[in-house]
Amino acid sequence: AVIQQRFLAGLSAPFFFLGPLAAGGVALALVTGVILWARRGGAFSVARDRAPLGLALLTAAALAVAPYIHTYDLVLMAAPLLVLCGLPLTGLNRAVLLLWALAPVLNLAVVLAVVAVTGSLDTPWSFAAGLNAVTLVAVAIAAGHASRAIAPATQPATA
Repeated sequence: AVIQQRFLAGLSAPFFFLGPLAAGGVALALVTGVILWARRGGAFSVARDRAPLGLALLTAAALAVAPYIHTYDLVLMAAPLLVLCGLPLTGLNRAVLLLWALAPVLNLAVVLAVVAVTGSLDTPWSFAAGLNAVTLVAVAIAAGHASRAIAPATQPATA
């Protein structure tokens, strides 16, 4: 029996036309790129000092790589979003939080647009796949900014 998955939210979902293994590989490559970029920016040194930020980064990465995370499973993204809420607000943080607030309406708009254009809803992925990816990038950037904010304080003062 074929089980048709609808409204997948993992980062691999838009690439399922390549096949499940290739879609997982694309998602893993994209998430690895973001993690390496965050590591280069010093995000992991901050993650050791600020455990919630590290947990938020790992949670967002795990959910982005998960092949069969559904839209309703995104309640697991609460940890990264709460960490973003606790950080100084930037334009990106505000955009991510606004996107999450409007996600149900935006998802419905995307579904209606797909149906209007194609005449059917023949897509396994949802708007939440992009929302998931944006959250991962926002947490990685926040961790990088936090590492730069900590770095000058650790240097000895010169007189």
